[in-house]
Amino acid sequence: MPSVWIERRETSGGDGRYVVKYRLGGRESAHCYAGSFATKRDALARRPGVAGELAALRVPRVSHSGETPATMTLAEAAER
Repeated sequence: MPSVWIERRETSGGDGRYVVKYRLGGRESAHCYAGSFATKRDALARRPGVAGELAALRVPRVSHSGETPATMTLAEAAER
């Protein structure tokens, strides 16, 4: 059964971080990383999105950089 949860971690500076993790299957499956946040509010906002993807039987796409890939225009493609 897939599940999503939040873990609190301490940084080397003593600050707290909130890490969102999920599991694709039962207890035998590995934990997957869904992001690390400075505030619990941000982690709580990420959790329903991951849970929704799991409920739809999709693997959540989590980009670590937070940036979306830029698309090329037709003029840029022709120039290359």
